[in-house]
Amino acid sequence: MTIRRTALLRRCRTLIVAIGTALALLTALGGTAQAQNFAKTYYWNYDIHAGDCTMFHGASWTLNPDGTARFYGVVTSSDDNDAWLMWANLKNSSGQHLGRIVANTHWDDLTKFVFNLPDSSRQYVWQQNGTFNASLYSQVASMSLDSHC
Repeated sequence: MTIRRTALLRRCRTLIVAIGTALALLTALGGTAQAQNFAKTYYWNYDIHAGDCTMFHGASWTLNPDGTARFYGVVTSSDDNDAWLMWANLKNSSGQHLGRIVANTHWDDLTKFVFNLPDSSRQYVWQQNGTFNASLYSQVASMSLDSHC
């Protein structure tokens, strides 16, 4: 009788461990499916050139689920008194255009980001905030930049 009881207890423990493991996996998988709560960061691992201007590799956009975005980059120009103009495009997994990040700094184009480059001998750190339609967040799979100098 003791042997049967021990075997039954082992089976119960095994079943409890199996159920606990299954629940942990379901929770983890559910967490993965809900990973949309974390920021997405897109990096450019190459220099971008437009006219006399250069944006160095390592530039990045970080998108948050609440529709806020943050840009970081280092820019320069080979000519004094230039300006880097940039438009940040959001794309889905098929590469289709979803929209642009909004700068809210230029009345003529709310999606235009501008950074003045007065001295050609300097490299400037550019940090900029923007916004986008938060309902697009889960669809964003990549980004592209349109640039002009």
